[in-house]
Amino acid sequence: MSRFLRVSQLAVLCVFLFACATPGKRPSIGGESWSQRQSELNALEKWSLRGRIVVTLPDDAGKGRLRWAQDKDVIEMSFRGPFGAGGFQVKGTLSNLTLTTKAGESYLSENPEADLARELGWQVPLTSLGYWVRGLPDPSVEPDTLKLDDGALLRELNQSGWLIDYQTYREFEGTVLPRKLVLTGGDVTLKLVTDRWTLTD
Repeated sequence: MSRFLRVSQLAVLCVFLFACATPGKRPSIGGESWSQRQSELNALEKWSLRGRIVVTLPDDAGKGRLRWAQDKDVIEMSFRGPFGAGGFQVKGTLSNLTLTTKAGESYLSENPEADLARELGWQVPLTSLGYWVRGLPDPSVEPDTLKLDDGALLRELNQSGWLIDYQTYREFEGTVLPRKLVLTGGDVTLKLVTDRWTLTD
């Protein structure tokens, strides 16, 4: 089975996927300031998420499942296509990552973002993604723009050549976290719906 679907099929899939994931309104964070919210989210040292992702390229598109688990600076991320086809897995720190390809071959990657782009055919913003999915800017890079809604939730972020649109949030285990976001970098668009967050103190 092909890793990618036809673009017309993906258009239908995106409408269905995002319509099903849209709640009525954003949850309240009880008057919390942006500074307080950043401190709260940065304090999450051990967490994981599971979600669905749609990847759209200029002449192709694909969908799959994404899992990201993080324990301080150690990450474990995997992407799987339909019925387990295609995908990749990375594990380790950003300076010492092991990449496992769809063929089951593993090797130590000195440049994981470049290696993943070569393997998948599309760019994965690996360095910053762990911050962005939590609703935070990457602290190592000054954002070009950052927009908040009235409740101190990040609404839009432009950073490192990527535009992140935070479309909906939901409360998971007492913490308000992104539920649906769209990331656009160059000619790549990633649409992510998080189905589950697990937070561990």
